[in-house]
Amino acid sequence: MSASAPPAFAFVAVLPVERAKSVAGALVLVGDARDPFTALDVSFLHALGQQVGAALENAELDRRLRRRTEDLERLSMRMVRQHEDERRRISLELHDETAQVFSAVKLQLGIVREEVAPPQAARLGRVLELVDEGMASIRSVTAALRPSLLDDLGLLPAIRALVADFEARTGITTGIDGAETLPALTEDAELALFRGVQEGLSNVARHADAASVAITLTRADGGLAVVLQDDGHGARVQDGAVVVEERTGLAGMRERFAAQGGRVTLEPAPSGGVRLTLWLPADNGDPQ
Repeated sequence: MSASAPPAFAFVAVLPVERAKSVAGALVLVGDARDPFTALDVSFLHALGQQVGAALENAELDRRLRRRTEDLERLSMRMVRQHEDERRRISLELHDETAQVFSAVKLQLGIVREEVAPPQAARLGRVLELVDEGMASIRSVTAALRPSLLDDLGLLPAIRALVADFEARTGITTGIDGAETLPALTEDAELALFRGVQEGLSNVARHADAASVAITLTRADGGLAVVLQDDGHGARVQDGAVVVEERTGLAGMRERFAAQGGRVTLEPAPSGGVRLTLWLPADNGDPQ
């Protein structure tokens, strides 16, 4: 036998590999022993070829499923980004255009009030108060649409500002504790965490009937975990899990976090109430 000649085997069998009830390939069995299988093993060999074909088909289906899942995650992330871009655009329009119009109206009304009789001036004073309320409402809407602190100062100051505003609006005592330096996160991850905390606090205000909320930020599992725990009446539990209604926005929150490789868990708190845990992986190990 030459060095380039193929090796000779005492036994060679070619089994059809079937996929979707048709032959898609062949499985070649070779061995040093002559006729290692008996005639009774023919059905076994045929079944082996079918099992190999089924395994290959399942592997292909699994690859397709993974590709489809990745495509859906990319689509979900693209939709989230488009949604946030639209919120940013509306926020800028309200801030740069509508708010300026209100400021101009207030200025003109102030000039008119100085030139009219006291009865009319009093009425104009009330109009100016309404303008101030409208401007405050616009500022509140723009802050909810796109937190400027998140863009300007980063995640931790933005969450602290969110907590302070929540406590002032609802009267629910809200504490925040944890690391002063956070692991570096992508812009999308920071926004997802901010929106998660925002949605979690909103759910507490709407559904928990709580007197206090504790927020903790910790480095965990190579990322950042944010835990919100309230002392409210808790939630309905079935089979050890919290039963969540769609109105809480948990499904959308989970989709947003899954697209970032993170996770969202909701569970009964040991001391009553509900514990919401938000986790996202760090972009790298450097503090922001």
